[in-house]
Amino acid sequence: RVPLAIDAPGQRYPALALAAVALYESREPKAEIKNGFVALGDQRVPVDEQGQMLVGFVRHNAFKVIPYADIAQGKADYEQLRDKIVLVGPITKAASENYGVPFPVGDARVFNVELQADVIETLLGGKFLRGEDPPAQIISVLIVAALAGLTLPRLPWLYATVLAIFYFAAYLLYAYQRFDDGIIVTPLYVSLALFTALALAVVYRYFS
Repeated sequence: RVPLAIDAPGQRYPALALAAVALYESREPKAEIKNGFVALGDQRVPVDEQGQMLVGFVRHNAFKVIPYADIAQGKADYEQLRDKIVLVGPITKAASENYGVPFPVGDARVFNVELQADVIETLLGGKFLRGEDPPAQIISVLIVAALAGLTLPRLPWLYATVLAIFYFAAYLLYAYQRFDDGIIVTPLYVSLALFTALALAVVYRYFS
C-alpha cells in the first residue's frame, strides 16, 4: 500500500505519483479523499482509511531505464522520453529500501524510483485493486467450513487430508480469478477453517 496524499499542518499534498499523473493529463494535482476514493479525472481510485492505495505491480524489466550519465553527456535518445513520464532517481545498492513487494522475486531489493513507477503505472492503467468486502469474506469462509464439516468427518484421515487440500486448491483458484477482477481475496481464514475442520474430523474419527 502506498499513500496518495501527504498531510501537513493545514494542508494536504498529493503524493509524487498522483501529482505526476495529474500533470501528465494536464490537470491540477489534488488529493481529495471522499468515501474511500481519490478522484483522478473521471476515475475513482479506491483507498483505505489512511488514504493508501493497493499497488498493482508490473514486471520491472518493462520499464525503460536510461543511465543519467548518458543524459549528462548528451548521448541519450531523447525521442524515447518524448510524451512520457520520466522519473529521475538512483538505482544503486546504497539507495535500496527493504520494502515488502512481490517483485522482483529473486531479489529483496527494490528502489524508490521503481516503486513510484509501479504506482504511476497503476494509476494510468486504471485497473485498481481493492480488498474483498467483509460480508463476502465471511460468507465464503462459512461455505468452505460447512462443506468441510459435512464431508471430512465421513472419510478416513488420509482421504480427508487429500480432500481438504483439494478444497484449499479450489479456493486458491477462486482467489486468482477474483484478483483478475481487481479483488484481493485473503486465503488465511479459509485455510484456518479447513485446518480446524480437518483436525476435528480426525479427532471425531478416532474416538468414534
